[in-house]
Order: sequence, then C-alpha cells, then structure tokens
Amino acid sequence: FSLPAQRCQETYLLRGMEAQSGALLTTLYSGTPQTMRYFCGRLYSQEPLVREMGHRPVWQLQRLGRSGTVQADLVLLERDCFWGASMRRAGYLCLPQWVLFRMDISRPWFEFRQRFARKSLRSNLTRVRKSGYYYSLATDNQAWRYFYEHMYLVYARKRYGDSCIVYSPRQHHRFFEKGGRLLFLHTRDHRRVAGVLLVPDNRTLKFHSLGIRDDADPRLAAGSGTALYYFSIIWAREQGYRCMDFGHCRPFLDDGLFLYKKRWGMRIDKSPRIKTLVGIRALSRRPALRNIARRMECVFLHDGRLKGLACIGHDQPVEEREMRERFQKRYIEGLDRLFVVAPGGFTPAAREAVAAEAGGRLSLLAGEPAQILLNAGRRGNII
Repeated sequence: FSLPAQRCQETYLLRGMEAQSGALLTTLYSGTPQTMRYFCGRLYSQEPLVREMGHRPVWQLQRLGRSGTVQADLVLLERDCFWGASMRRAGYLCLPQWVLFRMDISRPWFEFRQRFARKSLRSNLTRVRKSGYYYSLATDNQAWRYFYEHMYLVYARKRYGDSCIVYSPRQHHRFFEKGGRLLFLHTRDHRRVAGVLLVPDNRTLKFHSLGIRDDADPRLAAGSGTALYYFSIIWAREQGYRCMDFGHCRPFLDDGLFLYKKRWGMRIDKSPRIKTLVGIRALSRRPALRNIARRMECVFLHDGRLKGLACIGHDQPVEEREMRERFQKRYIEGLDRLFVVAPGGFTPAAREAVAAEAGGRLSLLAGEPAQILLNAGRRGNII
C-alpha cells in the first residue's frame, strides 16, 4: 500500500434514522464504498443520505466531525493495519475488516458426529439426507466456466447485493489453476444445484467460493450450503487434509454468517490475506449513539490479539442464567478474551458462576457501553 495514499481518503457524511431507535444518526465515514454500504445496513433503518466530502486527511476527521457544519455522532475510519497503533491512540476501537474461519478436521469422527447432532445443525443435515443430494468433482475448464457464470456470480450478487466483492474471471481462474477442484451438488434427478471451488494449500483445503444456480428451486437452495459444507469436510478428510479454511466473515458476533460458521465448530483467526482495520469512534452521547453501543457485539484487535465485545442492552443487573447464555452464544474459539459490558452490572451469582466456567476467557465490566466508543484507546477507558 502507499503511505501518501493512506494520509488522505475519500470521506462521506451519512445522515439517517438509526436502525432500532429511529433517532437521527450522523456518521462521518472515510474508506471504500463497499465497506460503507455494509455499515449503512447495520446502522441505519433505511438507506441514509450520503454526501461526498472529498479527500480529507484522516487525522482531521474527529475535528471535522465536531465542527458546526457536520456535528457527527460517529466516525468510521477504514485503514491498513500499519496504522493500528495510531488509531488506537486516537481513541478508535479497532475492528479487523474481516476475520478468518478455520476448522480442524483431523479430530476423531465422533467429535464431528456430536457437533452434527446439535439441534442447530441436525435439522439442516436431516433436510440434506431427505433431499437425496450427492456430489461429484470436476477439474475441467468447461465446468469452471459454468460454475463461475451460473452459480458463483449469481449467488454472490443476490446474497450480498451492492456490498459484494467478487473475483474477476481471470482472478477466479487463477485459483482454479492452483490445483483447484469443483465440488458440485446434485439432486436425485442428477441436476447440478450448487457448487464450491476447493483450493489446496499444503495440508489445508480452502473452501474458496460458493455458488448456487440462478434457477434453483428455493426449497433445494436453502439446504445446499449445508450440504456443500458437509460433503467438503467428508472429502477433505478422505484426502488426508488436516485443516479447512472456510474464508472470511465480517467481525460481528451477531452476524448471520458468523453464527452459522460458529455452529460448525470453527475457530476464528486474524486473516493473513486481508489486514485492513475499521476504527469506530463516538463523538456524541446522543440517543442514537447510546443505542448503537448497547447493541455492539463485535471482534476487535488489541495488543495484536482478537478479543470479543458483547454489550447488554438493559439497565437491570445481569443474572446468572443470562450470563451463561451470553457466554455460550458469543464466545468462539480464537478469542483471547470476551468482554461483557452491562450498564446495570452483574449479580454476585453471575460473577461466581462465570468465573468458574469461563476459565479466564471472560471479563465482566459494569458501565455504559457508549464509553467504549467515546474513548476506546485512551487511559481511563473501561477496557
């Protein structure tokens, strides 16, 4: 990356209604349009008004946000990880733009059977068996072109909309040429309904890109993702791979894709391929900002390690049962620690129970979550 290019970035001013409270939310964003569109979907109830502010020096964003003409509630700054320390000192909570999901597939098969028997996956796998799916492998260019044009592109644009980032034909074919194989999913009547490109990397197999046919029956398409995961794991184990790389996901603990991958028993890691950060910094204490902070459940970087943040949205002390459920739902292997922040604090029973169960992986903090976004990197902050 270019250091001069990182000093000034395209900047946008976003105004709209906050997703849950309906209060006015003003955000100053500096970065790429794709990431901006993703955060618009998370923060706003509908498409906000977007005003282009031109190329602005990143060190002036907070001053610009507080100016009388802007009066922003929130600053979002997308930068290379090289600038992580300076962003932290400036008070930003630094999130990795993407986190990587991996699965250890060298474990005994009975551990996978226990995971698959859980209710969240059992119903999906039952649907797979009843649908009569089977798979085939292909390595020819004709199969690749069919997959790219009729499955991968269609699915990515339909699933992720304007915020999707797709590989060009040349980029995608490069991965295919590196020993890649296409695993196609077939129905009972031998129709291809979905597929995935699998790319080897030493003892690791990458679940590179998934696609579902554009004219697939919605009832069949609903279970095809689960079937592709299941058959890919089985095939990778048969070939002697020890680990599977299931690609990236946004760093939010309540994101649908994040939760889906967590149910399979995957762990998260810092991505060796995408090292961009997104810094979040609050500039006001208005109701919209307070509501966003109380819904904040994310992965952030601190001292080079992945940590989790889960905020409680009510003012009552958190009871033992609620605390156990929150830890089970939000903690994932790969987090160095999970911070749970509650405005009303925690009951003594909740603190004792979690201290015994979490084994040092959990910190309970009583305080207003908005304080984290107001001063994430400076002395006196609750984290």
